[in-house]
Amino acid sequence: MKIADITDLGSVFSSKESKPITGSSGFGGKTFASLLNSSVKDLNNSQVQGYAAMKGIATGETKNLQAAVEKIQQAGLSLRMGLALETKGIGAYKEILKMPV
Repeated sequence: MKIADITDLGSVFSSKESKPITGSSGFGGKTFASLLNSSVKDLNNSQVQGYAAMKGIATGETKNLQAAVEKIQQAGLSLRMGLALETKGIGAYKEILKMPV
């Protein structure tokens, strides 16, 4: 299995209605699309590092087994977190669709 970097998701989230998130939440004026894009890239990076660590263990190239296992665990946890957020997002979207107009 070949794991490659995810390309820019800008075309998926390109909307003229995309406005920066404002307020005291500390997002620095970034749009939701850019936050989601960077989060997906971080998740992908974690997965690529995890698979590289697995490959290193399998081939015997890994010198520090503990660090490799930590990367694999981190990749697994980040994937589970991403899937949980996806499930919550889809649930919220379905609830919004149920609202009367």
